[in-house]
Amino acid sequence: MLNCGEAASFHQAFYCSAQNYTALGYGDIHLSERWQLLGPLEAVNGLLLFGLSTAIMFSVLSNLIAKRLHLEIDRLGKD
Repeated sequence: MLNCGEAASFHQAFYCSAQNYTALGYGDIHLSERWQLLGPLEAVNGLLLFGLSTAIMFSVLSNLIAKRLHLEIDRLGKD
């Protein structure tokens, strides 16, 4: 947004992008007609990446828990 001239400062560009990325969308910053599609595209991107991050964290934690359980079962089997 800063590079395309839609925001006067980095703070304003970051604020607008953060709103769109989190799908919060207060609507207090309005883009010109040429760049209006940028907001919804950022929102879709943000939602998809939040979902992907959640899936990856779930997968990593599931693998860690499974490995821990296998180690506990092996330890109990040796006793």
